[in-house]
Amino acid sequence: MVKKAYYGITLIIAIGLCFALVCFPVLKYNKDSINKNARFLINTYIEKGYTENESIDLTIDEISKALQIFGNIDAYKEDGSVDYDLLNMTLSRLRNKGIKYIDLVSGIKNQVEYNSKLRKALKADETLTRKEKSAQLKANRINPFTFITLVITIALVFASAFLIIIRSIKGLLELKKVKLFRISLFGTIVSLGLIMLPYIFKKQITEITYPSQYVNLFISCVSGSALCYYYFFGFLICLILSIIAKFAKRERKF
Repeated sequence: MVKKAYYGITLIIAIGLCFALVCFPVLKYNKDSINKNARFLINTYIEKGYTENESIDLTIDEISKALQIFGNIDAYKEDGSVDYDLLNMTLSRLRNKGIKYIDLVSGIKNQVEYNSKLRKALKADETLTRKEKSAQLKANRINPFTFITLVITIALVFASAFLIIIRSIKGLLELKKVKLFRISLFGTIVSLGLIMLPYIFKKQITEITYPSQYVNLFISCVSGSALCYYYFFGFLICLILSIIAKFAKRERKF
């Protein structure tokens, strides 16, 4: 009975983890990191007459727009004009509430589309030689590897939570080979990696010469949201409960 209670708790935690990823942001802009790592951009806006806080907000918006993580690379109205209301509303959400999983997924799509359009534009430019086109493409393309890494890592965390739901149900039904310990350990490690990921990719940027440098700047200016810590501690609790359940099973045998 006690063992079933443990599996019931892990089931509730895992369901909460799955829903949380859909509803809440996974990353957020860290103003302290922005002030340190994007100072050159902030100073540029200050020189234009903006206040310190306004300059920080504009810097965040510039990073978001440059990476096109606001969901739609073609945010246009039916008449072909830019939908600035939608654009500003989305940028405000990213700045104030954080970056959701879907924003990162959209970022990959938009970066790939940007690279495709860049490749087509260079191909159509008859004033450049093949060597010059290759150099321009290499210099101005955005490598989506960083966003892909983030998306895969978050997907692994979600998959771990989903597997805990299945394993917990198996435990409640007293089926054999629940293996809740292994998946909880895996989820704990991966979620910890998600917390540390922005710090691992940090790189000091002093100027922006190529679009790809915005990716490095983005990584150096974000940190894991409260959701990342919720995942880590949620998996950690599941891990501890799985250990207790395993010991309870052994004691029952004796």
